[in-house]
Amino acid sequence: MKAIIFYASPVDEEHAKKIIEKLDEYGISHETQIGSAHKETKKVMDILEKYKNEKVVYITIAGRSNALSGVIAANTAAPVFACPPFTDKMDMWVNIHS
Repeated sequence: MKAIIFYASPVDEEHAKKIIEKLDEYGISHETQIGSAHKETKKVMDILEKYKNEKVVYITIAGRSNALSGVIAANTAAPVFACPPFTDKMDMWVNIHS
């Protein structure tokens, strides 16, 4: 099993690093991918195609509308864990359902 950390923008890299540290701590193999569901839909779909025959889980990182998590979940049978980079509690409450 491999974790694919998939984030929408280089802006999300710092948040991804925290997740990667924990995966390393537990010895879980991982790869990182970057692609926006809004701006690079074809790229995202091509990346999903790359992993379709592998045992993976996706950890998605995207703020605001968090379309990335939904697009990935709708186009794979693999588990998807959405980990949006909330900036504070207010941001979390506003965007919790995205």
